[in-house]
Amino acid sequence: PEDILAKVRAFLDAGTAQVWVAYPGIREVHQYFRDKPIVQTYQHPEEMIDADTLLPGIQLSIADIFHIPELKPRGE
Repeated sequence: PEDILAKVRAFLDAGTAQVWVAYPGIREVHQYFRDKPIVQTYQHPEEMIDADTLLPGIQLSIADIFHIPELKPRGE
């Protein structure tokens, strides 16, 4: 955990507006902000991540982030 937090801080210190850390095992996303001293935590599949400041018009739910598409063999 300390290594991940150190990387988050390094990205924010370098000027990145937001850093998202995804935890697939528990299907949770933590959103860190350069200009806010908070960490937004998303846990529920239907929760929408506030991405509008980075990607205007884009809406992502936790279910979207952790959705694994069905892979089909080539040629089908």
